[in-house]
Amino acid sequence: MKFDDIYKEYYNLGCSITRKFVPHNDVEDCVQEAMIRIFRYMHTIEDERKIFYFVYSVFRNCAINYGKSLSIRALSKAGELDEELEIEHTFEDWYEEAKKCLMDADPLVRDVSLLKLEGYGQREVSGRLGIKRKQFYDLWAQGKELLIEGMGR
Repeated sequence: MKFDDIYKEYYNLGCSITRKFVPHNDVEDCVQEAMIRIFRYMHTIEDERKIFYFVYSVFRNCAINYGKSLSIRALSKAGELDEELEIEHTFEDWYEEAKKCLMDADPLVRDVSLLKLEGYGQREVSGRLGIKRKQFYDLWAQGKELLIEGMGR
């Protein structure tokens, strides 16, 4: 996958996630840093069904670390440091958060999105739900928008 393709597909998700952890004027820098990491390590993901989780995790971790570094710099300038907050976020936690974001969605959007997040491909999801390829991609696009909006809060 080319860097431009990754950037176009995941930029909005990155901004949504990053806004939760860093000041508005630092969002772009943090997203750029995460994009470089995503591009650098994307080839290590053997199961393409796990790409969305990988990308989400990179954005989230970069944003947390970026936000921590800003806080640590500010605190060290003031001469004091607090204990660092340990944040653990497992796949199960993330998946539960995703399910909550999709709870009120159209049932087909929810089913397509959850199956996709569980690692099923387009053919498998389409076959299970009895939908056509085009409909799958339309529903998955709607689901991704809901996830970006809901998980970016």
